Amino acid sequence: MKKHSRRQTAKLKVRLKQPIRKEIKDSVVDNALAELGPFDPVMSLINNNNTTILASAKAHWYFGEWQWLTNINLELFIDHPDLAKLALLKASGFQQLGDMQSCETFLRVAKSKGCDDFSIAKILLAGVHNSLGRISALKHDHPQMQAHFSQAVDAGDRERDTKLAIKARTVKELADLGLLTKAETVLDSQVNLFAKTKHIAKQQDALLNLIRKQQQELKIATKANRPIDGAAPGKQVILIASMPRSGSTWLFNCAIKLLKLAGKDVYSSWVDDYDVSNSAKIHLIKAHDPVPVLSEKADHIISTRRDIRDVAASLTRMKWNKSGDDFLNQLNRMVNTVHQFWFERSDLEIEYNQIIEEPEIAIEAISHSLNVPVTAKTAIQISIELDNLKAPKTYDLKTQLHPHHRAMKKVHYSEVLNETLVNDINCAFDEWLDLFGYK
Repeated sequence: MKKHSRRQTAKLKVRLKQPIRKEIKDSVVDNALAELGPFDPVMSLINNNNTTILASAKAHWYFGEWQWLTNINLELFIDHPDLAKLALLKASGFQQLGDMQSCETFLRVAKSKGCDDFSIAKILLAGVHNSLGRISALKHDHPQMQAHFSQAVDAGDRERDTKLAIKARTVKELADLGLLTKAETVLDSQVNLFAKTKHIAKQQDALLNLIRKQQQELKIATKANRPIDGAAPGKQVILIASMPRSGSTWLFNCAIKLLKLAGKDVYSSWVDDYDVSNSAKIHLIKAHDPVPVLSEKADHIISTRRDIRDVAASLTRMKWNKSGDDFLNQLNRMVNTVHQFWFERSDLEIEYNQIIEEPEIAIEAISHSLNVPVTAKTAIQISIELDNLKAPKTYDLKTQLHPHHRAMKKVHYSEVLNETLVNDINCAFDEWLDLFGYK
């Protein structure tokens, strides 16, 4: 992508100060639009009597046509009353394409032509939400994706057809999604730029915290989605995956014991620490969040499922629960993103209550799925060994056990959650609870 040098920036500033020639009239707008090229869907958002360059630029902003915006030649509109807004929209285009140097250049132009700090902050805020929407899409977190794209579009003119714009923006961004590493680079570059903006301080602090969290999650996702095409011949990848607090740690350790008892060469790891180059013949990887690339490469996937109310109780006991409505959003992501992703891909799903009430039967099902036969006596012995695993003082990389992990046992959610929260969960996940027999 072409960037403006300091000399080019200075030249632009000088030209913008010069008075425009009188002979440049409406034909300039027509020529500029022709130069930028046709984009038919956009016209559905433009009033037929208001086909100005600003109206067209706003429409392209709504549809996420970032390259179109960066191609606007501001020198053709030096004396245009909307020059500041055009410069701001052009800067937004560069922001979304990851060219922060050019973005800052045209932000300065916009400000020099009268654009206020609030408008600048608002458009940058929209840009950050747009990037977060892309990342949520890459993480298969569709509720968050829609929420971010909605907030990205809401920064514009509320008189427009917002629902159409949100749908258009979502489709456009999903079509343009690149690699995780590219998304990570764009988001990193936006942090410093957004941190410099003035006004909307409360939103800014909250969003910067969200950005930093997303950066960390993105680094994890990038690492987890590394291609494993270079794996040694004969290497087998097995994923143990489920929503948190649903028995996946028990399943992970059970699979390790079964494979090692069968004399298999096993390397086991949490997905964030996965070393693709490990020479072991079998890679057993535990994960919670969706990992699209790795799941496609996996030879076998085993998952677990648990009543979401019991999951909520367990999260509360571990103090991993969010507060207020954020807790329901947290649970919603587990049900409609995490569980749905793994349920659709797993070769075997073990229900938590079976682990508690009939562990030997669960162990035999897992051994059959892994094609490592086990006797009833051995299944009982493995069950006893798994029951005897103790919670460590610090996180145990080998067993994946956390401090305060406790032995698998039946604890009813009503012993932990208040009645109001239980009713909210029942209402929010009624269909899911019914589908899996938890009602």
